[in-house]
This record gives sequence, C-alpha cells and structure tokens, in this order.
Amino acid sequence: MESSEWQSNFLMLYLTGGVSLVGGAALVIYNVRSLVNFRRRTKTLARASGLITKLDGRQLRLNSLPSELTYVYFPTIRFQTASGQTLEFEFAQGTTPAAGKVGETVTVLYDASRPRDARVESFMTLWFVIW
Repeated sequence: MESSEWQSNFLMLYLTGGVSLVGGAALVIYNVRSLVNFRRRTKTLARASGLITKLDGRQLRLNSLPSELTYVYFPTIRFQTASGQTLEFEFAQGTTPAAGKVGETVTVLYDASRPRDARVESFMTLWFVIW
C-alpha cells in the first residue's frame, strides 16, 4: 500500500470517527435535555384516577415474516378532571400482552389546560419521551 493511499484511508477513518463522535454527543445532549424538560413538566401535571373501559386488540406484523402476526392491545381509559369534566382517550402505546384488564384503575397524567392530551402514568411515559 502506498504512503498516500494509507494517509487517505487514515484521514477518511479519522473524519468518519470524528463526525460520528460529534453526532453521537449531540444526540445524547438533545435527549438528556428533552428528558429533563419532560420530567420537570410531569411535576406540574395533574393526576386523576382512570378506568380501563376497553382493550382494542389489533393484529400487527412485528417483523417482515408473514407468519409473525401478533395482537397488540391499546387500552381506552376514562377519567374525570379536577374541574369535573369526564374524558375518554385511547392510550397510543400498545402492549403485548395487554397491560391491564377492563375495569382496572390506572393513574392518568394530564395538563389542566389540555386535558384531552392525557397519558397513563407508567415507566415508559415517565422515563422515555413519548408525550
């Protein structure tokens, strides 16, 4: 291998690694800031007791194999805001198996100014940004 070819390959590797490192650091900073902002915001959200009124099971393909169909369950939850308004929403985060049963109660988080954007209080909504 010639010296100039070796130097060119080394430079390409160095630049690729540097760009990857900077890009990765930027993503980490962005995600940490998003998580901190979300955690700060959840402290100001109202909480209410919600009731699972329905479980909608949808058959979804989880990968490219035609035989790999599974049911993913999306709960519908009814809750009452502090002002007395009764609302119902379908939780967008489906699970397999179902994360609850019809008739079970869950804790609902909502912004009093936008109660229709409610979410179930869970590990995923508290620690991952899915709001």
